[in-house]
Amino acid sequence: MARQARTIIEVCIARGGVWKGAKVQTFIAQWTIASESLGRPITLAEYGEWWKESRATVYRRQQEFRAIFPTLDTPQPIADAAIANGQDWQRQGVDGIGQLPAKLATA
Repeated sequence: MARQARTIIEVCIARGGVWKGAKVQTFIAQWTIASESLGRPITLAEYGEWWKESRATVYRRQQEFRAIFPTLDTPQPIADAAIANGQDWQRQGVDGIGQLPAKLATA
């Protein structure tokens, strides 16, 4: 019996595999960076503007995210938790966000 995922990155990999899981983890990190930089929750359009990505790419990233986290529309709840956790996630980069508790994705 497989061990239950304890962190966000473990959820990403368990549900999407290494490649897709890593892509979704990167999307979560990028979302967090943009949200913190703007100082508030952001929309898909604002994410795309911040990272200069096309509308199609933004929706594709959201679709990949929702395949792994079907109860969330965007990574904003995870980003909010990372931002509330202080500067720890910034020092650790993508890994810092990935180490947040998995329960944040199911709450």
